[in-house]
Amino acid sequence: MWLRSPRSGASPGTALPGCGAEQVAPQLPFQMRSFKADIEGRYLLLNGLLDKRKLCFLNVYVPNNNDREYYLDLGRKLLPYLGTTLFWARDFNCMLDGMQEPHGPRLGTKPNMVTAMTGVMNRVHCLDIWHMRHLGITEYTLRPYT
Repeated sequence: MWLRSPRSGASPGTALPGCGAEQVAPQLPFQMRSFKADIEGRYLLLNGLLDKRKLCFLNVYVPNNNDREYYLDLGRKLLPYLGTTLFWARDFNCMLDGMQEPHGPRLGTKPNMVTAMTGVMNRVHCLDIWHMRHLGITEYTLRPYT
């Protein structure tokens, strides 16, 4: 999961009928403002308020290919949410820091995707909380097949 804390104001999205917060977490007083998803199911973006605080939940899956343009487009879609706390769950299908992965920095590296994704993360002030809290643990689920 990726976490970004607020840096600036954000414009609120529009509420979508039929997408109530009760579908996400019925026990929380979450007021949904917008819900977005791409046609191919690569991302889901839920924006709203929880106790008057702006929150944005993003789930991203990117197919295992070198689609740098997808990452750049995703970064542009996130810009309106810069003033919102962002919780980002992801499967990027690339190693962002090969030194922390069990197979080392060379195996499975996709330089175009890594450059694009780290650029997006820097623009929206994201940190890799999992790797920061688990220093020295090398876990990566993608296994190479040759």
